[in-house]
Amino acid sequence: MENEEEKRFILEKLSKKGFVVDSSTLDYLISKRSLNYSEFIDYVADRIGSSTVFISEKTLEEALKGYGYEEPKIGFSSADTSGEVTNSEAASIASNLKVLFSIERASKPSDDVESKRAYLADRFRKLERILRSRLDVVGVSSIVEARRAPDKTKLKIIAMVLEVKTENYILIEDLQGWANVIIPQSASKDLKSKASKLHPDLVACFEVVVLGGKFICLDIILPDLPDSKPNKSPEHVCAVLISDLHVGSSYFMDKAFQLFLKWLNGKVGGPETRKVVGEVKYVIIAGDLVDGVGVYPQQEKELAIKDVRTQYKKAAELLRQIPEHVEIIIIPGNHDATLKALPQPPIPDEYSAPLLDSENITLLSNPSLVSLHGVKFLLTHGTSLEDLANRVPGLDYSNPHLAMSHLLAVRHLAPIYGGRTPINTDGEDMLVITERPDVFHAGHVHVYKVGEYRGVIVANTGCWQRMTPYQQALGYVPTPGIFSLVHLDSLRIETVPILAEAMWHA
Repeated sequence: MENEEEKRFILEKLSKKGFVVDSSTLDYLISKRSLNYSEFIDYVADRIGSSTVFISEKTLEEALKGYGYEEPKIGFSSADTSGEVTNSEAASIASNLKVLFSIERASKPSDDVESKRAYLADRFRKLERILRSRLDVVGVSSIVEARRAPDKTKLKIIAMVLEVKTENYILIEDLQGWANVIIPQSASKDLKSKASKLHPDLVACFEVVVLGGKFICLDIILPDLPDSKPNKSPEHVCAVLISDLHVGSSYFMDKAFQLFLKWLNGKVGGPETRKVVGEVKYVIIAGDLVDGVGVYPQQEKELAIKDVRTQYKKAAELLRQIPEHVEIIIIPGNHDATLKALPQPPIPDEYSAPLLDSENITLLSNPSLVSLHGVKFLLTHGTSLEDLANRVPGLDYSNPHLAMSHLLAVRHLAPIYGGRTPINTDGEDMLVITERPDVFHAGHVHVYKVGEYRGVIVANTGCWQRMTPYQQALGYVPTPGIFSLVHLDSLRIETVPILAEAMWHA
């Protein structure tokens, strides 16, 4: 069975917490496919403490209620396979896909120091313009001007974070100079929280008071998203969001993905499910369509298909099973056969030819911005989420939606330069989030989480790859076989997991 790794991890995690479960309770827990097992077990441990060693199914049921877990309203049923979509509403509605941003090609990044300086200066200017458009950012001074201000003067400085020296000392710079900003020990919880989220290369407005020639911070204002009414479609159509298929990997969940394809064709589920399926007009894949070759050391040992062109051929065969009236949008990820530095151009023709044989497939860059019936989707693979998880307190791999919300707040898709995310610094910074999206979709970390930030749907759509030996060694638990369904007319988002029975026995 494909879920043995997950079962083993759950048992080990429970054992470390001093708990035991019987086989039926374990099966009950693993049936909750949209659940982050690691996070939930921590919650259970905090909830019941040392009051018991044996965890029953009833204990888990009560804990799930307290945790806020909800069963999906739309799902799969392997028992009902007689029906299929006969009257697809989406098939009768014309496609309304507009590409608002996508690069066509990119050169290999250089190591030229001057180009890096120009790139960061361009980032600064773009984010400075966004900050100056805020009503609470007026009367801005440069660092040089601020240094000449008399004592007790209150100022606002737009600057880039150069270094977070300690939790109380931040080194900042603008295009004219640099300065230290002090977060006072007496600062409010709100200010301390804002300061804890600072990291190198972030651009913000620092409200300070000059005392003894030093800049004492009073507030930190991020570029952030403006308040705005979200766009909605006049047509009743849906978009399915998925990511990280990793076709070609020995751990690709072929059986689960085949079930997903049956779902899209209305061959599983009851009448209500098939009605919703008939409204699906788009499928968006946020990168890592294939597992690639040579992405990490000894990857070949974990490959079922060892040639990347054959991987794309297999992926194309799978996607051809999606109904022709459904538009498929694909951006690349770090495993795909294109340049690794952001922004990544679309998967090149020499690899993507089998995909392009299908007229309903559109290949875009990472990142991209598209409009579907007027609803704006910001698409990125999400490599930079690793940098945030390693540098910013409170952001981690288990809650990628929070890291994605941080990207929206700082208005940049890869704000930390020089981390794990390669960035092409030749030319302007095209990773600044210049427009407010309605939906922000990413993947990469293999953990499914959805949320909302200032009215924007934030969705990280997990993966279709089982736990790998590398992930198991790190104690890292993916949440595979789950996708998001976005209703474009209402911006309602639904989580659709492949339920355990159907997933493992279909």
